Amino acid sequence: MQIRMASLADYEDDETLNKYLSEQLTAGSLTLVLGAGVSTHFGLPSWKKLIGRLFKAKRAATPKRDPKRQAEEYRNRYHKNDVKGFLKAVRTALYRDISIDLDAMRSHNTMAAVASVIMVSNRRSGTSQIITFNWDDLLETYLEYHGFVTQSVGEEKYWSKGVDVTILHPHGCLPYAEGRRRASRDIIFDQFSYTKAIGTKGDAWRQLLLSVMRTHTCLFIGLSGGDDNLDSLLERCMAQHASGLDHSLYWGIAFSTSDKDSTFWERRRVFLKTVPDYKKSLSQFLFRICQGAGVQG
Repeated sequence: MQIRMASLADYEDDETLNKYLSEQLTAGSLTLVLGAGVSTHFGLPSWKKLIGRLFKAKRAATPKRDPKRQAEEYRNRYHKNDVKGFLKAVRTALYRDISIDLDAMRSHNTMAAVASVIMVSNRRSGTSQIITFNWDDLLETYLEYHGFVTQSVGEEKYWSKGVDVTILHPHGCLPYAEGRRRASRDIIFDQFSYTKAIGTKGDAWRQLLLSVMRTHTCLFIGLSGGDDNLDSLLERCMAQHASGLDHSLYWGIAFSTSDKDSTFWERRRVFLKTVPDYKKSLSQFLFRICQGAGVQG
């Protein structure tokens, strides 16, 4: 019997929420929207740390500005007419001191849990589309270690392929291993690139992302809500989402270790599920969803 999620109590009850999400996963109606919180737990730098690395490599102090303005100042100062040089610098700073061999990746429960949700979704629907606002391809690499065929999409123009999982990178893709998969021609990082992405409402990326998000229950993992591009999509999606057909109170679930952003997510009709930590509590929650989908089988 299909579970109806019409009240706040339904979402606050772990058993009911778990059954509902398992049901959505079984039906092929669940997708993941990932942010930096997933990658930082693996060892990749936060935005602040990444920008600090970029300026330090130039033996310069990081300017005291908004992060997007910091990124724009770095690009204009050192790579104004050199996109390739800019992307190389960001990629070098992003993957510094990172190892993605099989043993290293298997040691991270969060990655394993995220991948399990994708694997179950693929088994149910035959193919999966996942959205990540990260540039890295750690998720693709992890899935490939388990025999899944992936496609990384870091450009708005691309050919659809018969793969197991398509990973959509609306902010661009910078692969760990050069030549393994196609890198984006540019990335969304500084203020100017964000402004361009948000200001073009009819572009291909926006339509693609809205198509995926408004037809699935979205699990937002590793996202604070501070991304302007994501926020623009949330605002539009909440009015167009298929959950309106079922009169569900929320159309997505955001996971966080803090409730400080609860007002932000509530205003956009996304339920904020607080967990003590990502490594154990979040991974256990996601594994239970997968287990529930197996029982519903």
